[in-house]
Amino acid sequence: ARVMNGGVDAEKVIGISGHLLAPEVCIVVGASGAAALMAGVRNSKFVVAINHDASAAVFSQADVGVVDDWKVVLEALVTNIHADCQ
Repeated sequence: ARVMNGGVDAEKVIGISGHLLAPEVCIVVGASGAAALMAGVRNSKFVVAINHDASAAVFSQADVGVVDDWKVVLEALVTNIHADCQ
């Protein structure tokens, strides 16, 4: 919706714009799992999905799924990464 309303440049959108990702790990945050997005990340080696909706389609295509508020999950992830780096 933000792309259609001009809130995000379509060139920065994964999937719908034709941009594809192929990282070692792809963290999908708050996405429902729409086909356009998932097509853009399908070449990722490991997909982590974070969504507060346990029935989101993204979980069926992810290697690991976390049902929670994305802010809580990412804050914990960043904290753990910082701790491991020290």
